[in-house]
Amino acid sequence: NQYLCIACDDPGLSVLQMTDLAQEKGALQAYNLDGGNSLSIYLCGNRINNLMTGKDGKTPRAVGDIIYFATLVPTK
Repeated sequence: NQYLCIACDDPGLSVLQMTDLAQEKGALQAYNLDGGNSLSIYLCGNRINNLMTGKDGKTPRAVGDIIYFATLVPTK
């Protein structure tokens, strides 16, 4: 299995623009989730985006939901 995650910052993409982008990248199925300003993306244990809030730009946002991708790999 392969997964493609696309994250957009303000002002983002319309649903039609996201559809076109997903198709261009070869997606066979796509789900559009509104992450808003609470979107954090982790890959192999590392956060690959770093959006913060607050006037100082250093206050972490509260994040309440998670989407988790896992692939079952058989052990020997």
